Amino acid sequence: MTGPFRNNNPFAVLFLLFYGLLLRFGTFAASTPAVRSEADGWLYERMFGWTFTPSVAPSLIAALLTVVQALSINFIVNREKLLGRPNHLPGMAHLILSSLFPEWWGLSSAMVANTLLVPVLGSLSGLFNNQRPGKDLFNAGLLIGLACLFHKPALGFILLVFAALFTMGARKTSDWLVALFGLAIPFYFLLSGLYLFDRWEEAASLLPKSGIHLPLVKGSAFPFHVGSGYMVLLLLYGIWRIQTQVQRMLIRNRKVWNVLAFHLILAIAIPFLTAPGDIASRLLLAPPLAVFHASGYQHSKPRWLPEALHVAALALVALANLRAIQA
Repeated sequence: MTGPFRNNNPFAVLFLLFYGLLLRFGTFAASTPAVRSEADGWLYERMFGWTFTPSVAPSLIAALLTVVQALSINFIVNREKLLGRPNHLPGMAHLILSSLFPEWWGLSSAMVANTLLVPVLGSLSGLFNNQRPGKDLFNAGLLIGLACLFHKPALGFILLVFAALFTMGARKTSDWLVALFGLAIPFYFLLSGLYLFDRWEEAASLLPKSGIHLPLVKGSAFPFHVGSGYMVLLLLYGIWRIQTQVQRMLIRNRKVWNVLAFHLILAIAIPFLTAPGDIASRLLLAPPLAVFHASGYQHSKPRWLPEALHVAALALVALANLRAIQA
């Protein structure tokens, strides 16, 4: 069943769109509303903090954003040749991951932030042997700053830029300052507007609150644990398959995989430290995790194994949809 995604057929893009809508049919039947959370940023509250008409609009926007993220991840992985030949497995893996839990289907600040953070990976992956990285670093900082205005914990991903600078080679002090300047631009314009319109008291709510926040599961925790177990097992298998291919990788590819690994670590840690206990905030880990899962699908031996993994994922998604419809 992974066959349509194993090549670079341009029609696979349309299939990804259809696949992304089909995987979350339960959200359209239930008309999942936009998700509200303490982690919501200033811009998200003003853009999506109202009642949508028709009620299915948030579900449709969320599905389309997820497909856009899948296509962006696919483009970056194929451009960097992380999986060898071009294919659409990273996009497929992202769509499956984003559909595992009903809490990840609704339009949320974390989902909007992911749409902005995926291009950050594209900017950072181009730093290797780049003698003029200022443009990429500025864009990365700017996108992270914009993501913070939608999802406050996204501020922590500025550490990803610093990790990429270390990983891709020693850089000048000016490179670090350019990234920080890009990060500050959205806050500068927002704070200027708040000051001019005499709403300065809202500035205190721009930064995330720190603390330890464990995920809180509503209803039965068994489906959540099963889905989490599947993600971890396929992650470990994907890492193992990467290790079997590492000797044949270019140095550039190894460094990009290191950046992806740090992105995954940040995406796991940041919600525990800055986001409330809702499951929706954990959606930040889906993009980097999808690339590791795609490695498991791509390099699996024997060949029947990726098909079995795909069927198991589809079964979990189908059960999640049934639970959402019956709720």
